[in-house]
Amino acid sequence: MLVRPNNETPRNSQAAHIRQIVARGRWAIATDGIQWILQRHRGDRWQDLSFVRTTRDILARCMREKGARPDEMGLLAGLPDRFHDSLQIDLKTCSVRFADKTAPRVTS
Repeated sequence: MLVRPNNETPRNSQAAHIRQIVARGRWAIATDGIQWILQRHRGDRWQDLSFVRTTRDILARCMREKGARPDEMGLLAGLPDRFHDSLQIDLKTCSVRFADKTAPRVTS
């Protein structure tokens, strides 16, 4: 698991390719093609809170540690058990594929 402070963002070309794959309420899961990125909406922007490359369970733990309520954990329901399971990112079209289903492109 990779965790960065709230105010730190990646400083490479991948930063331009972060895409939200699911958002609900104040929480979102994004990806840069390398890892899941847990985001929380505060004010007028999304903050990157945790960077997880391993399992959905670790991502859930990060959500709980960052203050997610039990009713907000449903955000993770559509994710595979592990980041690399069934995940394919096409950064040219900015689409995400889970188990042969393409999620719509989300723009910020």
